[in-house]
Amino acid sequence: KINHNSKSSLISRESNIFTHNIFLSASLIIVFIGTILPLIHSEIGLGIISIGAPFFDEMFFYLFIPFAIFIGLSPFVKWRKQNLSQHKSSILLAIFLTLISFIILYSINKNLLFSFKISLSLFIIISAVIHFISIKKYDMSYLNMQLAHISLAILAIGIFTVNAYRIDKEVVLKVGQ
Repeated sequence: KINHNSKSSLISRESNIFTHNIFLSASLIIVFIGTILPLIHSEIGLGIISIGAPFFDEMFFYLFIPFAIFIGLSPFVKWRKQNLSQHKSSILLAIFLTLISFIILYSINKNLLFSFKISLSLFIIISAVIHFISIKKYDMSYLNMQLAHISLAILAIGIFTVNAYRIDKEVVLKVGQ
């Protein structure tokens, strides 16, 4: 039975889903602008421009920071109303393990930005695993949520790793080469 008088608090799964949709919509807008702007620029006679990987890398990085934090906290949030204090120890453990992973990554590769990006992704995975261990019963929607969040984190790790270790080489070719 649905109670129409019940209100969602600011910290609830509904608010979290809404926030995720905002971030995903912002990602869509970034891709749209990066795709359509060179076409418009060319059509109005201002010449040919190219918006490439550096634009998208930087824009998505700033968007990924709060998005990863919200996704990492998602498993701990319930429908309607939530008091995160009951999950305080689990959240602090996830943050602590994320900081440890950052320190380990930074000591290995000495790349601050890469270590930060990977640690944000690991925060999502660590939070999901901690929450999975802490609850006793699972349903398919819960398992699907965890799978989606972990998959997104693995995708982000792949993207960040490729961007950090790729080697771009620009060459000028002469006619006939």
